[in-house]
Amino acid sequence: MAGNHEEGKEQMTVDKLVLHDTQFIKKHLDDFMMRVLKSEGYEESNLLVLSNFIVTSIAVAAAVCSHFVLKDFKTQQPLMILCIAVWMACSVILTMTERMYGANFSGATYIGFSDPKRIGPALPFKFICATSTLPKYSQDYTLKMTPSRSRKPLVERTLHYNDYYTSDGQFLKEKFESQVKKTIRELTSAKTK
Repeated sequence: MAGNHEEGKEQMTVDKLVLHDTQFIKKHLDDFMMRVLKSEGYEESNLLVLSNFIVTSIAVAAAVCSHFVLKDFKTQQPLMILCIAVWMACSVILTMTERMYGANFSGATYIGFSDPKRIGPALPFKFICATSTLPKYSQDYTLKMTPSRSRKPLVERTLHYNDYYTSDGQFLKEKFESQVKKTIRELTSAKTK
């Protein structure tokens, strides 16, 4: 069933009703894409989450300070204005990062760093940014991968998500995994050119 998903186990069958729920399908494919990237030696970066947490904490501290700590506006006007300006700046930063990297705007973003403890051949890129989009009422799952912090996607692949599910809801893991690995190989070969 769609709701039953235990940690560490792959969901190979989904309820037939959710095959038309693009939000669920996108999350399912994104989760599997992340597993493939991890199997290739990349680890998920928590830098974006951590930076958003820090900016949010600063904004909350400024708001609390302006509302509860500063009681007299006339004597503490510059400090009050500073708190409001800090809160507004933090709000702008959070809005911009949500626009650029958030799941609601540009699709789920997976930012991965190569694992420095990995035994074996070195990975071609220290950093990969993988994003995906699946518009509502569409069957086109678009996967974009860029090396480093480049803005332009180096490899972009559009896949029809219903090619990776049977009519019974069975997820065709190997077929999707081969497409993600093919995208990674294209990214690697583009670097060597």
